[in-house]
Amino acid sequence: RLARLNLVWCNTPTYETYATETSYESNLLVNSGAITVHGAMVVLDSLTPNGKTAFWLLADHQRRSEEDEHYKGLRYSEYLGMCQHKFAAHDDARLRTLMTEFTDHKLLAVRKIDGAEFLHIPASSAVLAGIIEAMQERYGFE
Repeated sequence: RLARLNLVWCNTPTYETYATETSYESNLLVNSGAITVHGAMVVLDSLTPNGKTAFWLLADHQRRSEEDEHYKGLRYSEYLGMCQHKFAAHDDARLRTLMTEFTDHKLLAVRKIDGAEFLHIPASSAVLAGIIEAMQERYGFE
């Protein structure tokens, strides 16, 4: 079937430097090192429903814990239990895969405190609220 397509490859270099070619592009995810609502939603749009659910659980927990001045983040073992309960990740390996995706896109930060992993979304309260609102509107989370 592919032989019938008759595709043509055209190499069209601009001979400009990489910096010049990409100078008009803005990074969708971060603006001055901070997460943006738009950037987070671009990443979340590309995830499976389980990935969205896993992120929602973390975001919702962080929002509910914002007023606690001693909040370190969500303990990994607790997060795994929450994700298993909501069928977002059935085991450690699946959750670690989702966490890698979040970390790669700077949507998740992991801290080790006394040998335990604590997870949090490195965003301001306003941005976190915007992400949660956008997820409620777009995906129907409550």
